[in-house]
Amino acid sequence: MSDRIRRLASFVRPHSVLYDLCCDHGYIGLTAWDQKPLAGLVFVDQSPNALRAVHEALKARALTDDPRVQVINGPAEKIKLDARPSDLVMAGVGIRTIVTIIRALFSEGLGPHRLIICPEKNSLELRSFLLTQTLGLVAEDVVMEAERFREIIVLEEKGGPIHLLGEGYANRQDPHVQNFVVSLRAWYAAVTKNREARPAP
Repeated sequence: MSDRIRRLASFVRPHSVLYDLCCDHGYIGLTAWDQKPLAGLVFVDQSPNALRAVHEALKARALTDDPRVQVINGPAEKIKLDARPSDLVMAGVGIRTIVTIIRALFSEGLGPHRLIICPEKNSLELRSFLLTQTLGLVAEDVVMEAERFREIIVLEEKGGPIHLLGEGYANRQDPHVQNFVVSLRAWYAAVTKNREARPAP
């Protein structure tokens, strides 16, 4: 299992209900299930092909008939959340999809739930959106996968400030994280320069 998947699963709270949204083969949910006790595990994906792999993995683990485990074939923004504290993982998903899901599920706030997000690309657009919501930063991290930096952003209703340009990483001593900060700021600078170079309408 990749470091990214293990790290994402490590942010899942014990005894919560875990929703592995846009789950693909369900590796994050299964890894979290192996790491700690969970009250429930829900896999959600629109792809029947992806969910076939999930069903096979559940069968191999003798979890097919476990009442704590559920598989939903459909859009994540249409699910009904458990009333108990739930953790929702979204990884390898486009930023606009993440925004759509958050708007659909949490229009009235996050409540007792936690979001664990690993966006597909640089997160400026996502962080800009998160700053408009009643969300707080619990943790953030960076892992390297396939020679690419992958951000992990963990949010709850009550948490610290969300940083737009990676300021939260600024005091971290890990050289790997510092390299990410350098690349992140260079990317933001390039985006700003391109915007400023566009002719006025």
